[in-house]
Amino acid sequence: NGAVIDTFTGGGLRVVNDVADGDVIRFEAEVVTGTAYDAWRDAEIGAGSPPKSGLYEDFDGDGIPNVMEFALKLDPKGEDAAALKPRAAVVETSPGTRQLEFTFRQRTGGAGAAGVSYAAAGVIYTVQTSVDLNAGSWTEDGSGFTVVGTPIDNGDGTETITVRLNGPVNGKRFVRLKVTPVS
Repeated sequence: NGAVIDTFTGGGLRVVNDVADGDVIRFEAEVVTGTAYDAWRDAEIGAGSPPKSGLYEDFDGDGIPNVMEFALKLDPKGEDAAALKPRAAVVETSPGTRQLEFTFRQRTGGAGAAGVSYAAAGVIYTVQTSVDLNAGSWTEDGSGFTVVGTPIDNGDGTETITVRLNGPVNGKRFVRLKVTPVS
């Protein structure tokens, strides 16, 4: 007769017994959630897909793509403190020996080796090193650096990682952080 006898939303199992003729209707549904990036975008930028909220777009125009702002837990709508952004410094590790250190934040709760294959919240963090800026010269297998100490918990769902490039700085050395969404 078209009368609604029950409603069902969300996931799980629901059995309806009060159906005409003693029949039973069984409903099963799985809740489909978006990615961690989708949840972050909805909370930080706006629900749905606002303009300039895609992974590789830059919502606030600060030169940092949204996926990198997500991975580093930065503010996608405004200026971030310099201490929260990746940074490099030349340090003297012994008298007369200077090496390049690179520090960055990554989300906690992941798995893999820091700087090589660490994956958390749907992204993979990879440190790349080079002696020049030629496209084919970048290495990302971890052979170009050593992790310094242990990760420092920032208390906000991120940890700070420091890597030191292998060998002294006798000329040009380059380092960068690559963040790749897990497909």
